[in-house]
Amino acid sequence: MATLGKKTRNFLRVENLYVREFMAEFLAVFVLISLGCGSNAQVVLGRHKYGGYLSTNLGWGLACAMATWVSFRVSGAHLNPAVTFAMWVVRKKSLKQLIIYSLAQYISAFIASAAVYGIYYDALNNFDGGTRVLLGENGTAGIWATYPQPYLGTLASFGDQVFTTTLLLLCALGVTDMYNMWPEFGMIPFCVGAVVALIGMTYSMNSGAGMNPARDFSPRLFTAVAGWGTEVFTVYDYFFWIPLVAPHIGALCGMFMYLAFVGIHVRPKDASDPENHPETSI
Repeated sequence: MATLGKKTRNFLRVENLYVREFMAEFLAVFVLISLGCGSNAQVVLGRHKYGGYLSTNLGWGLACAMATWVSFRVSGAHLNPAVTFAMWVVRKKSLKQLIIYSLAQYISAFIASAAVYGIYYDALNNFDGGTRVLLGENGTAGIWATYPQPYLGTLASFGDQVFTTTLLLLCALGVTDMYNMWPEFGMIPFCVGAVVALIGMTYSMNSGAGMNPARDFSPRLFTAVAGWGTEVFTVYDYFFWIPLVAPHIGALCGMFMYLAFVGIHVRPKDASDPENHPETSI
């Protein structure tokens, strides 16, 4: 039986690094969006009887932690095209990996959005009578994508996304840098999830603290084709481009701020990246 198990594992094992990374990021983002948007759906469709602001942010934080546990050993659990972009800029990932990771993240987020929609389809119809409403008392598009408060202007929205993503990278890099005061290896996902939950609890009021282009754009695209229409892209002066673009800038800011203020100072001059944990050091 043990021999059969080993043969089966060897048969199923994928040797191509890029395919393995694609699969890992795909699965991890599926977990992230399924659980994160699921927490949104339960609160909205249950009219706040089954959770609220706290449960939503804890849901996203725990979703991020679970997704990180799923894929960290294989792909580093980027979960976010902005994170992969920043890693590419500092040459921790190749251009080919940037493309592969990003494709996996965007495609998976779309499919996970469809899964949440399917699970909550009857609840949606019960909530809105089968007529999809974007915003307002019966609005449900916010289950999937982020939308700003009416008082928020374009510049403020952009700055909000840059700032929150900067915080995300600063804290996540501090947690995952093995040369800094990093936690036990198995606790890294929990710490990263705590960062996401904390930012959600402190800075999601303005525009949802998306911080992740795949987390926002793919679910938004899904809602456009699933009944909410193209208004998901045009509402609030075409807000959709801000959570798509700004997180990349925020990720770079967070990356270079961490490196300049801490990263290069705690790393020994002759240090090389650890072979077993290439994602735990920048």
